[in-house]
Amino acid sequence: MMKRRYFRTFLLIFSFLASVSATAQDDYKLDIGLLGGGSFYLGDSNPTLFKGTRPCFGAFGKYIIDGRWEIALQAYGGATDIPAFYNIPASRTVFGDISIMGEFNFFNYGIKKYDKTAKRVTPYIFAGVGLTIHSYGIAPNIPFGLGMKVKATKRLNFGLSWRMHKLMTDNFDNLHDPDRLNGKGLFNNKDWFSSASLSISYNFWKDCAPCRRNQPEYYKNTRYKLQR
Repeated sequence: MMKRRYFRTFLLIFSFLASVSATAQDDYKLDIGLLGGGSFYLGDSNPTLFKGTRPCFGAFGKYIIDGRWEIALQAYGGATDIPAFYNIPASRTVFGDISIMGEFNFFNYGIKKYDKTAKRVTPYIFAGVGLTIHSYGIAPNIPFGLGMKVKATKRLNFGLSWRMHKLMTDNFDNLHDPDRLNGKGLFNNKDWFSSASLSISYNFWKDCAPCRRNQPEYYKNTRYKLQR
């Protein structure tokens, strides 16, 4: 009689653990990837989007807080054409930038069997702070933008993004205050540069999913409820 009770208890525990392992999904906390696209400048000599676009390339790492929030560290560089400005001939600015940004996903991004709200595709927005080294100096900047993410597999991601960088300087184009505004106005007398890029990334640092007992969806996908 005692052996039969132990045997039933063992079967109950084994069934519960098997159901948990079948429904649990491994999450990952790091997203490492590469990006490539085109960059252009907006300022005194160019008010037109995407005019003078040149290639840019970079890399990034993201810490995944959850399906909605991520913290990204990104470094990339490239060049932009500077059109002629009155009697000043056309030129080109080479730059490198490093930024730290917060990202917000509009949908709960990921492949998660225990969470039916998870989506493989999501639009997202981001903003942060950065530092740019360019042909004519160094300047802090405010990066922000939007994009789209696609989770091709559990660990492989593709992305598309467009970012703007508002520089805290007016000499990205080597034209310092040509309108004689004496540095007045954050948006009237400061340069911008922008980039549109495609990215590919891979997830690392496995974070095993915790027990989902407090989630109703958990019980729907296991036999634990029936055992009770």
